[in-house]
Amino acid sequence: MYLDPGSGSDFHETREWWAYSGILNRSRVAGARGACQCGWRGAATYPIDWEAADAPGGYEPVIEGPQEDWEQHIDEVEARTVPLPTELAELLDRVGEHLNTRTGQAPVAALKAVSALETLTRQVARDAACMAKADDLSWNRSETLSG
Repeated sequence: MYLDPGSGSDFHETREWWAYSGILNRSRVAGARGACQCGWRGAATYPIDWEAADAPGGYEPVIEGPQEDWEQHIDEVEARTVPLPTELAELLDRVGEHLNTRTGQAPVAALKAVSALETLTRQVARDAACMAKADDLSWNRSETLSG
């Protein structure tokens, strides 16, 4: 989520709510909008209910709109990319289910498995990126299907 303080583009950006809550004589942000690491920013700005956030026990305002906009953006990006083979998608789903089960039953074992997956994904990602670059492949589905 991207917090838009509405004061130009030259400011330090953070995702920490306290920085925009009016604390320490800072400006209080009026709204929020979705954002993605790819550079996409949602068009809609959603107001923040500071009364609810400032209520006793309140921690961070919950704003559904930016999250929904980001999820739609991700769906659109995924629709334009090369599809994941069904067999691999099913395998990843099963791995995720096993990890979630292990998290509740044996959290240290789940962490060890995640560490092994991180190592594997770094290695495979590096090799796959090099091969895709060498073959001049595109992430874009239409270019891949027609090329």
